[in-house]
Amino acid sequence: MTDFDDDFDLDEPYPDEDLYPDYTKKKCSSCSGTGYNVVEAKQCIECMGTGKTGEID
Repeated sequence: MTDFDDDFDLDEPYPDEDLYPDYTKKKCSSCSGTGYNVVEAKQCIECMGTGKTGEID
């Protein structure tokens, strides 16, 4: 399992914002009210990491 982390970053187990921009924005916008800004992708990823997400659709 030494090469496992090459394709999957264990520190960031969510879709890459560049590959899934719509998915990331939806997830982040559903976290509105937690203090994260939808405009900033980094905050969006942190928001996703909290697990405090609403509906993706």
